[in-house]
Amino acid sequence: MTDNSVLDLDKMQTLLERHEVFANPSEIHGVIAGLLCGGTKVNDAHWIEPIADFFHQGLSFHQSVVEQLEIMFKQVWENLVDDDFQFSPLLPDDDEPLHIRSTALAGWTQSFLLGFGINKQVLANASEDVNEAIQDFAEICKMASDLPDSEENENAFFEVHEYVRISSIMCFGELGDSPDSGKNKITLH
Repeated sequence: MTDNSVLDLDKMQTLLERHEVFANPSEIHGVIAGLLCGGTKVNDAHWIEPIADFFHQGLSFHQSVVEQLEIMFKQVWENLVDDDFQFSPLLPDDDEPLHIRSTALAGWTQSFLLGFGINKQVLANASEDVNEAIQDFAEICKMASDLPDSEENENAFFEVHEYVRISSIMCFGELGDSPDSGKNKITLH
């Protein structure tokens, strides 16, 4: 089970809508994960700028949104470095219909690629496994969103979700700002 407990999708979505941020929490989570997995330093104060560019027309976020994004950033990083592999894409609960979850996973994966692409220069130096995962993510973005609920589709979704989760951890392990760097303490502003 993944520790996304601090993040409440519905409350976050309400906050984003109230402040006219054109994204859902899964998409923002995906960009943050992509940034971190692509090599953005955890203490880089400018990580929020691409998110504002992608989802808020380059405008500054309201302070309440910034605070929630900082919490999300910190939690994503902590889950990525966790020895128990706690990281998982932030998606709707399993009790939601499959088409909702598959649409969210496709959006998360596309957003991951946006964030990862900010650090595109690292991909040239990445392993074959990371390059393959990024290519697979590009295909997962195209995943059908009209999947009917069935055991077969649930199993397929679980496998894709797990692949995305593990591949994200792998990308971070190779390219991310690991705790061993000694300069990765997170300070919330």
